[in-house]
Amino acid sequence: MFANIKKYEHEKLEELFKDFLAKGGALRFHSFVIERNYRDEMPEKAYQRHLLVARQTLEEINYQSNFHNNKEIGSINPGLPHLIKTDHELLNNSGKQIKLDNFFGYLFDVETKTIFVRGRKMYANQYFEHTTDEIQENIVNIQERINLHESKYEICDGNFTYAFMEPPFSLQTGETLYERGEYFNNFIQNTFDDISKLEVFTWSKDCHNFFDAGKEWWGSYFWTVYNPTKNIYLGIVGSETD
Repeated sequence: MFANIKKYEHEKLEELFKDFLAKGGALRFHSFVIERNYRDEMPEKAYQRHLLVARQTLEEINYQSNFHNNKEIGSINPGLPHLIKTDHELLNNSGKQIKLDNFFGYLFDVETKTIFVRGRKMYANQYFEHTTDEIQENIVNIQERINLHESKYEICDGNFTYAFMEPPFSLQTGETLYERGEYFNNFIQNTFDDISKLEVFTWSKDCHNFFDAGKEWWGSYFWTVYNPTKNIYLGIVGSETD
């Protein structure tokens, strides 16, 4: 069935995504809408709609990467790879719907909306609730939260908050716990609206060589998210190394 998917044009949302990248963020956000086609048809199943978004997200990566490579091949760096593309056989049946607390991961409590932020001063290897002071008595046992998360889920399926807040190079969103936590809070409010209504799928990280770098250390991430408040879909990808 022919499906009508197109880029969601929203100036404020695009500025939000650009600002995040400018501050050192490592995730990439692509927004789409799926509309009825000329026969007034829509993909009936959520899986089909999310697969469309996953495919289109990777096509955006293909375009951007190949556009860069075509400028470089044969001139500055003849060793760059040839055109890249999606392995649809690996992608098509790899989608899996995941729960919200799996998606957000151990650095965010979905029920209480609590954000856990890494310290910046004397406690750079410790975590705190973002509304507290960065002092010893406020340290959160983050390993306990990690252990609980890993006992419930495959760690590679989620952890959006970690991928957002802790790219390989520091995210420049302020020096205080509160500033950094509020940046995340404002971002997800403007992007996801009511997080309790989100529909999230995770996809294969073997279907495209974009994800190879993150497998070395930091991680590779590929989600599609449906936001029913705005009636938009988001393709979210990330793959970085140091």
